[in-house]
Amino acid sequence: MNKEFYQKEYGKRVSKFLIYYNLTEGDLAKLIDSNSTNIRSIINGEVGLNINKMINIASVFGLTYYDFANPKFKLPSKSSLPELTIKIIKERQKKGSIIRDKSNILAVELDRLINEGILNKPITSKILLSLMNSDAQKKNSTSITNLLRKEPRNTLIIQLKQKYGNESIFIEKKYAEKYTNMSTEKLKLLLDSK
Repeated sequence: MNKEFYQKEYGKRVSKFLIYYNLTEGDLAKLIDSNSTNIRSIINGEVGLNINKMINIASVFGLTYYDFANPKFKLPSKSSLPELTIKIIKERQKKGSIIRDKSNILAVELDRLINEGILNKPITSKILLSLMNSDAQKKNSTSITNLLRKEPRNTLIIQLKQKYGNESIFIEKKYAEKYTNMSTEKLKLLLDSK
């Protein structure tokens, strides 16, 4: 058996714990001071783990790293978990589960609009959402804002300092110079015409 096999097996174990305690990747990330992308990579067996990371994950559930990784080891009762973990589980119960868009429809549609040159001129997330297909339009414009602010899109797109009401205005970097010093009133007129 090779390293990749063990990474995948460990990832399955992490996934089993998250499902059992109704936690999200983000919840675990918060508990071990990481991020949900890293947790997702661990679950998918895409990254190797050092001993410290394994200890941190196991300690979330009050276990040693070797008990946590042992598929024959029984999952601990919720009441025996560390206090902070119990607190996060209770918060998750109040918030409910997050249903993740596995199709990435917003990202696909956003990339389509970028490729079509829609962001060659200033635009808001709400306007972008209105230009997307009907499945994407069921989503929230805040998610578009988040996608634009993160890699890889934030290397192409910038947020202007001006606002359209309380909405952020975005534009492709190479076209931004013309608009960066434009008055908010002129930008508003430009956006109102869309």
